[in-house]
Amino acid sequence: MTCASKPCSWTGETPQACRGGSRAARGKRSLARKSLALFRVHSKMFIFRHRFLSFVSIII
Repeated sequence: MTCASKPCSWTGETPQACRGGSRAARGKRSLARKSLALFRVHSKMFIFRHRFLSFVSIII
C-alpha cells in the first residue's frame, strides 16, 4: 500500500514523513498545492464578480 492512498499509520510514520520522496517529487507536490490555491482564489473572485454584476444590473 502506498502513502498516497492511505496514511502511514501501519508503519508508524506521520503522513508528512511518509510523503518524503525525491526533490523533484516534493517540487511537483509544492507546485500542485500552489496552483490549486491559485485556482480556488480565482474561482471565488469570479463568483463574487458575477454575483456583484448581477446585483448591480438588477438595481440599474
